[in-house]
Amino acid sequence: MCTCQRTLSYIVAEKSWNRNIIGHLAWAIGAVPVRRAQDSAVAGTGTITLIKEESEMEQEIEEIPVIKVQGNGTCFLSDLNLAD
Repeated sequence: MCTCQRTLSYIVAEKSWNRNIIGHLAWAIGAVPVRRAQDSAVAGTGTITLIKEESEMEQEIEEIPVIKVQGNGTCFLSDLNLAD
C-alpha cells in the first residue's frame, strides 16, 4: 500500500456513519459512507411459505427436491417497484 499511487479510502455503512461516535471516527479517517440494501429494507405484507415436494420422475438417478414458493396475503405488485 505504500507504493500505491492512488488515494486509499475506507468504506463504512451509512447506518454506522449516522451513529454518534462511530460516524465521527469514520469521518476522521476519511471513510466514505455506503448505503446498503439491507439497511433500507422494509417488511412487506403477508407471508411466504416454502413447500418441499418429492419429484415424480421415474428416470432420476438422484432425487432432486422440488421447492415451491407460496405467498399468503402478499401484495408483490403494489409493494415492489421497478429495480427493487
